[in-house]
Amino acid sequence: ITVIPLNQQITNFEEGTPLELRSLVGSNLSSYLSGSIFVFNTGGNDYSDHCFQETRCYLPEFTRLLIGNFTQQLK
Repeated sequence: ITVIPLNQQITNFEEGTPLELRSLVGSNLSSYLSGSIFVFNTGGNDYSDHCFQETRCYLPEFTRLLIGNFTQQLK
């Protein structure tokens, strides 16, 4: 399974999704997006790849790290 890093997923979204949506909804893109819900599912691969397969993972610390990285990516 290929895992795409979050920063690359965000770049892919920024470079592709608005253009694709604009072709579907036309000039009303801002209005369309303002009424949309975005769902984020993050951390699952990180936990399974790093915490559940390693014996030295401290879950609360690792969770704080993931939240910090996620927060930075959203800025």
